[in-house]
Order: sequence, then C-alpha cells, then structure tokens
Amino acid sequence: MLDKHLKKLRQGDHSALTEIYNLTKDTVFSICYSYMRDYQTAQDMMQDTYVNVMRYILYYKDGTSGKAWINVIAKNLCLNELKKRKREVPTDFSTREDLGGSYDTHMPDESGIIKLAKKVLNDNELKIVLMHTMGGLKFREIARILKHPQGTVRWQYNNALKKLKNNLKAVEPK
Repeated sequence: MLDKHLKKLRQGDHSALTEIYNLTKDTVFSICYSYMRDYQTAQDMMQDTYVNVMRYILYYKDGTSGKAWINVIAKNLCLNELKKRKREVPTDFSTREDLGGSYDTHMPDESGIIKLAKKVLNDNELKIVLMHTMGGLKFREIARILKHPQGTVRWQYNNALKKLKNNLKAVEPK
C-alpha cells in the first residue's frame, strides 16, 4: 500500500503525500521524539522528514521497504540535527522576557510515564521503548534503525520495562 503511494508521488501526484503521511506519521514521530526528546523539535523533524521524502523520491527504489526508507530519512535528519546542536552554544531564552518571555517546551500530552522514562532510562532504552510503544515498530525494525542485533533490542526493551516498573512501585503512594 505504501509503495503504491510512493510510486504515485514519484510520478508527480503530490496528493499521494497525504496518504504516505497518514500511513507513517506515528512511526516517524516516535523515531523523531526518541532522538530529539522534545515534542516541538520532534514535530519539526517529522515535517522535515516528509519534505525530504518529496525531495528525494526519485531515489526510492521500487520493491524495497518504503517504511524503512522513510524511517531512515527521519533517523538521519535527527542525527544530523543533534550533531549540529553539539556545535551550538545553548541559550535559555525562556527567562528573557525581552526575547519572548517564558514558554514550555515539553510535550503537551506528556504523561507521567514518559517523564519517568526520560529520567530513568538511558538514551538507547528510551528510543527502543518509544519506537515500540508509540510508533508501533517491530523489534526487527528498531534493530535495523539502531544498527543493533534484534536480540539486544528485545533484551534492552525488557530491561527498560523492568526499570520503569520498579520506579513506578517506588513512586506509588502506599
């Protein structure tokens, strides 16, 4: 189904992008959020992903996994953005009223479990949990994206769930 829409897009039917977006938006957002750890930035990266799908559609090869192709675009955009940010000097504009006042950069619907996961899990575990639970990616797809063995991804996912469970027990009122 996705491949059919990618072929249409390559043939110049720009309306196919809407269908491509609808079929892949959850997965792409989970990948972007797992790397960027910020709701607005993940949305920006997600938007850039679809811009790049349009830009590089001529490089898509028929018969390959369109979902994997789009996921790699999202991952590479996020990695490039993170690399770029390492060279930048961070400035907290939220405390400067003359530059726009204060604002909240957290996911508006960020639940307590996501906040806990960000505190408790290491980067790799958080990526795996978010990609699997929010994005619906299978462990083999996550393994391909992260370039880890599938067994390692599954093991890290299970360890992450144990960490979350233990920390939830410690937080629960008695």
